[in-house]
Amino acid sequence: KNEAHRRGFKNVDVIWTDLEHAGSSKLADRTLDLVLISNLLFQIENKAAVLSEAWRILKPTGRLAIIDWSESFGGMGPQKSDVVGKEAALKLARENGFELLREFPAGAHHYGMIVKLVPTKRS
Repeated sequence: KNEAHRRGFKNVDVIWTDLEHAGSSKLADRTLDLVLISNLLFQIENKAAVLSEAWRILKPTGRLAIIDWSESFGGMGPQKSDVVGKEAALKLARENGFELLREFPAGAHHYGMIVKLVPTKRS
């Protein structure tokens, strides 16, 4: 937070929480324009809970950016069994009320995608 304020960003709050528990971010429903999930999916067990929390806190016009490892790369990055590939991440997003807007380059070892809410999927 100090770094953000030093750079002139006054609307940055740092929240330390376990996103695998519903409502744990303590952010109000439908208040954010963007949620960024970066290098996280491979580290968590309850992936659906994290996407559900993102869905809850995003405005109806909000976006979710997902960036994660595309594979294990033999010792660099997560264990092969922990990697959540692009297709698996997209399936997870769709199962949790999102649809793909676009993919974007995220480096040699990662994939990136922007998804949006599908309002009819949840209430």
